[in-house]
Amino acid sequence: MSRAEAQKVARDNLRSVRLLIARALEDGLERVGHLSTTALVDTTGLEVANEDAPVVKGDDTDALSKTAPENHLRSLQDEGAPLSIVYPPGVIGPDDPGLSEAMRRIQQIMQASVMITSSGFQTVDVRDLAALHTALIERTPPRRGRYIATGRFLPWEECAELLDRAAGIRLPRAKIPGRAGRFFGRVGDRLRPFFAEDPALSREATRLATQWVAFDASRAESELGVVFRDPVETLMDTVRCMAAKGHIDEGRALRFTHPGRGRQSAARPEP
Repeated sequence: MSRAEAQKVARDNLRSVRLLIARALEDGLERVGHLSTTALVDTTGLEVANEDAPVVKGDDTDALSKTAPENHLRSLQDEGAPLSIVYPPGVIGPDDPGLSEAMRRIQQIMQASVMITSSGFQTVDVRDLAALHTALIERTPPRRGRYIATGRFLPWEECAELLDRAAGIRLPRAKIPGRAGRFFGRVGDRLRPFFAEDPALSREATRLATQWVAFDASRAESELGVVFRDPVETLMDTVRCMAAKGHIDEGRALRFTHPGRGRQSAARPEP
C-alpha cells in the first residue's frame, strides 16, 4: 500500500467511525462499544502498559488508518459519551472461520520453530473477548470506559513449553537475539515484492516479537468480572482446532491426531 493509499484509508476509516458512532449517539444508545487494538497504545518507556497510556504516534500504513479514529473516539469519551473502547492484542482460540493474524502466527510456530528471543507473547482467547463485550452490554448502569483485554504475558521460553504441552510434542527452538530478529524483519520487508505470499518475518512482526511490553488487564477483571482463562486451555483448544481443519500437520499435534502418542503430560486446567 502506498502512502497516498494509506492516507485515503485513514480518511475513510475516520469518516466511517464518525458516522457510525454519531448515529448511535443520536439514536440515544446508552451502551456504545468500539473494538480497538493494543497496537495503538504507546508503550514507550513502560514496563507494563494499561488503558491510561496515550495513543501511539506513527506514520506506517497501519497506524495511519487507525490512530485518527482512535483519537476521535477518546475525545468523545472525554466529552462524556457513553462509549467503551476495548483493546485486545492478537485473538486466538478454537473455530476461527479463517485464520486471524495471531492464528497464522501460531500456525507458523507450529510448522517451523519457536523463536526464543527478548520479550514474549500475549494474546486473548476469543471466548474471553466475547465475555468482556457481553459484560459491557449488560452492565448496569451503563458507563464509559477503556479496557485492556488480554491473557497473561508469556516469555518466549514459557510460551514454547506451553505449546509443547498443548500439542504433545517438543517444538524446535531457535534462539535469536532481539536485534538480529529485527534485522531479519527488515530484510523480509525488502523481499516482500518478490514473493506471492508475505514473508513470515517483517519489520512490524519482529518488533512486536522482540520488544513487546506486557499489558495489564486487571481493570476488565475488577470492573467487569471477566476471568481470562489459563493460556494452556486456550493453546490446547487452538492447536486441536487447527489440526482438525488441516492448518497444521498431524505430526505437530499428536495429542489430538494420535491419542496416546507424543508428550501426554499436559492437563487441562481445572475450571
